[in-house]
Amino acid sequence: MIILNDLETILLTPPRTASFALHTALCKRPNTFWCMSIDPHGYQNRYGTHIPHEFKSYRQVLVVRNPYTRLLGLFDEYNRYLIGNQKKPITLIEFLDHRKSLWWRYHWNISRWVQGMDVTGMIHVESYAADLKRVLGLSIRLPKPEISRSKWMNDFKCVDYQRLVDLYHDLLPDVIYGYDRKALTPLIAKMFNHGS
Repeated sequence: MIILNDLETILLTPPRTASFALHTALCKRPNTFWCMSIDPHGYQNRYGTHIPHEFKSYRQVLVVRNPYTRLLGLFDEYNRYLIGNQKKPITLIEFLDHRKSLWWRYHWNISRWVQGMDVTGMIHVESYAADLKRVLGLSIRLPKPEISRSKWMNDFKCVDYQRLVDLYHDLLPDVIYGYDRKALTPLIAKMFNHGS
């Protein structure tokens, strides 16, 4: 999370939401700092949601991302972890089948991560510079968001209908953050699989 003292705002940065770029750019500002916190499993890192007492009254703004490109980012991250540990990378289907048995960050949607928080604004990764200006009045130089896979739907064409439907239900709580037109609904999943 990022504490913006002068704006009395906390920017909540879930995993794979351009958190490193946001931390790097915003923490150059005076009265702004990167706050390590406790994550859902008790580890201290930048993905925690435990707000220190002195900041509990601050406005909470959540950074969100298309849940499908976020999932692909988590998939890529997990494969980098495997490769770094001299293990064979897995396929997207294997990741989908096993992600719920992995560390929380690979299977929690943003809605679950932010559960219990009092969110009053949103920054979309895909338009984060404009959203920071609109929501917080900040004009910050930020790198173009690293949303690799501009044709991300193609990555899901190898996934069968039932897995796509199950994934849709898992990600549905995050679709409400403005991604309803980008969701792989059961109807689209059926078209992907030619009606199978």
